[in-house]
Amino acid sequence: MTDQPLPPVPPHPEPPRQAPSSNARLGSRALAVTVSVLGGIALVVPAAGTAFATVASASFDRSRDTVSADAAGVDLVDLTVPAGSMTVRFDDVDEVTLDAPSAARWSLVRDGSSLVVDRGNLTSLFGIGAWGDDGNAILTLPRSLEGVDLDVDLLAGGADIEGDFGAVVSEVDAGFLDIEGSADTVEARMSAGGSSYDLADVQSASFDISAGGVSADFTGEAPEAVDVTLSAGSLDLTVPDETYAVTTSGDFGDVDNGLDTDPSAPRTIDVTTDAGSVSLSAG
Repeated sequence: MTDQPLPPVPPHPEPPRQAPSSNARLGSRALAVTVSVLGGIALVVPAAGTAFATVASASFDRSRDTVSADAAGVDLVDLTVPAGSMTVRFDDVDEVTLDAPSAARWSLVRDGSSLVVDRGNLTSLFGIGAWGDDGNAILTLPRSLEGVDLDVDLLAGGADIEGDFGAVVSEVDAGFLDIEGSADTVEARMSAGGSSYDLADVQSASFDISAGGVSADFTGEAPEAVDVTLSAGSLDLTVPDETYAVTTSGDFGDVDNGLDTDPSAPRTIDVTTDAGSVSLSAG
C-alpha cells in the first residue's frame, strides 16, 4: 500500500482586532491630563515662591523714613488712621515732621491750610498686607501750632495724641483713640472700639455713640454744654465740680447721675439713651 500525503491544514483566521475600550481611552486621557497638570504646577511653584519671597522681603523692611512739611498757615491737622498706630506730640521744632516705617506707606502733605496725614494702600500680592510691620508713625508738631484744630478718623489700630487744640473732631470705627491735653470743643462719634478724652477747658462737647466705650475726663473750666446720644455702649463722663442742669430722655438705657443739679443752672448736660449706660460724675 502506498502512503497518501495528508492534505495541508488551512491557516487559522486571526481574530478581529477590537477597538480600545472607553475605559482605556479615559485612562489614557487622565494620565495625559495628570502629567500636564503636574508639569504646570512644577512651573508655577517656583514663580510663586519667588513672588512670596519678594513680598516677604519688602514686608519685613524695618527701615524708617522722615518727611517734613511747612507749618506756616496751618489751621487744621487732619489724621486718617486705617491701621497701625499714630503718635502725635508737640515739640520745639520748626517744621512738621512725620517719622514712619518705610513699608507702612504713611504720607504727609499740605492741602491749603490743612495738614493731611494718611496711610496708603495696605494690601499687596494675594491681598496680604505689611507682615511684621505695625505701621507706627510719629507726627511731631511745632509748638507754634498749639491751638490748631484736629480732625481724627480712626478706622482701626490706635492713635495716641497729646497737646493743646482748638476744635477736636473724632470718628472711631474700630481701635482705640486717646487724646490728652486741652481743647475748646469736642465732637466725638463712636461706632465701635474705645476712646479716652482727658482734656482741660472744654467749652462744649457732643458724643454720638453707637457702640463701644468712651471715657471723658474734663478738667479746668467747666463746659457750658454737653450733649450725649447713646444707641449702645457706654460713656463715663467726669466734669468739674459745678452745678449743672441735667436732662435725660430715652426708653432704655441707664443714667447714673452723680452731679450737683439745678434745672436753672447755666451749664447744661443733655443725655438721650436708647441702650447702654451713661455715668456722670464730678472730678
